[in-house]
Amino acid sequence: MNAKYPTVILLLILIMVPSVSFAKKPTGIVIDEETGKPVEVAVAICIWRRGEFSLNGFFEGGFEVVSKIIETTADKDGNFYIPGYWGINIISQPNLNVYKFGYVLWDSNSIFMDGERSDFNKDNRIVKLQKWPKDFSFIRHFSFIYSATKGAFSKSKEQLFEKEFQKERPFFQMKWQQEINL
Repeated sequence: MNAKYPTVILLLILIMVPSVSFAKKPTGIVIDEETGKPVEVAVAICIWRRGEFSLNGFFEGGFEVVSKIIETTADKDGNFYIPGYWGINIISQPNLNVYKFGYVLWDSNSIFMDGERSDFNKDNRIVKLQKWPKDFSFIRHFSFIYSATKGAFSKSKEQLFEKEFQKERPFFQMKWQQEINL
């Protein structure tokens, strides 16, 4: 009778170990840059592109066309999952953007008004969203969003990013009108 217990324990360990050791890591974890707290329902959009020498490719940001778009939102802990983002990408790493109304767009390649990004990788999956600073330029932000995504967010089936970005439009229009009237 006592010989059964080690066998049962061993079987339980074998069943549990794969689920523990192969736990799914998030693609990224979205936090507020100031507070360090998770940012729930921030929209993450990942855009894969492939080279194509055609007129369509030229009008879609050079000689690359969108081959796949995946959108998702961060959960209550700030975690978001995009299948295949950390996979092997022979041609180029897909472009990842994270946005929530009231924050500056986070781009996997560039930092708004501050150059290239180098702080996000497989070992450091933290996405630090910065709240809109005082005297925020919605015109520059609008331009940055289009530059970072090459406008491809409008091609997504889910339209999560588009819906979140639409909340910013009244501020952009108001600032644009103020700057024109100066």
